[in-house]
Amino acid sequence: LRLETRVRMEMGETSVACEIAQECLQSQPTSPEILEWYADTMQKAGHVPQATEAIRTALQYDRQNAKLYTHLAILEAKGDKPEDAIATLRKLVDLDNAPANVEDLVIGARQLDPLGDYAGALSVYQHAVKKADSHWKIPIHIESAACYYSMSKADLALSEINVPAREEVNNT
Repeated sequence: LRLETRVRMEMGETSVACEIAQECLQSQPTSPEILEWYADTMQKAGHVPQATEAIRTALQYDRQNAKLYTHLAILEAKGDKPEDAIATLRKLVDLDNAPANVEDLVIGARQLDPLGDYAGALSVYQHAVKKADSHWKIPIHIESAACYYSMSKADLALSEINVPAREEVNNT
């Protein structure tokens, strides 16, 4: 059914694709995987509120799924209240397996950039860097520097770029 839905979407048969997804969801309304697939279909069809609600429902059944939090943050960033995306991304960072979720967090925070919400993205990066392992600290500092630069705060951008170098000196 997923393949048929994808083909129908590509053929421009959006309403048929949505009907297939709806039927599948009715048969398994508590499956996080089906809910996410349904949300993808609704999002591609331009039904962002339904997609958002489906992901929120999926999270009720799978609260530790980092991909669902990322998907929700992306939908929220595109919706009426992008500030909700920041709260969702912070929840992602606070999951039990936070270091493994940092990549999802960066993907989600990047969704705030096109909206011009650099302060929101920066707030998420600063929250994440506290839990990130050493592999992710440098990319997060670079993303933070880009946010500062976009906010016309070049001095803070340079300072953020230099944080990894200072940390390396302090560790030797």
